[in-house]
Amino acid sequence: MNYRLCGKIILIVVLMNSLMTTPMSARQQTEPLTNSSENETRQWSELEVDALIDDLTEAAHDAIEQAAGEAAKAATIAALENQAKAYAEIARLQKEQNETRKSNIRNLIITGLSCFVAGALVGGGVIYSIGR
Repeated sequence: MNYRLCGKIILIVVLMNSLMTTPMSARQQTEPLTNSSENETRQWSELEVDALIDDLTEAAHDAIEQAAGEAAKAATIAALENQAKAYAEIARLQKEQNETRKSNIRNLIITGLSCFVAGALVGGGVIYSIGR
């Protein structure tokens, strides 16, 4: 591949991007923005402001209590799910342990019988060979 050609193409693209200016489509604002409530400006009394503040404070406290309750529920559910997973793992391990114990007992019995039979055969063979 011709690397010089690639280098020239990259150089041309970089120069075109840096030297060419793109037209802006945004229009400058010539008129000030109007506030839709300018004509509806109203004077609030101190009692009305205090009442609004009290209402907003009460609503905020209610929202905070509700959010805290939902967070507590979520944490409790997560803890219960983790505990259920732990109990399931414990049950699986106990089942596996019982199966292992049963297979170990079976292997022990088979080994004992095999040793007994082998000992009887060896002992019988020794007795037979001595008695001859």
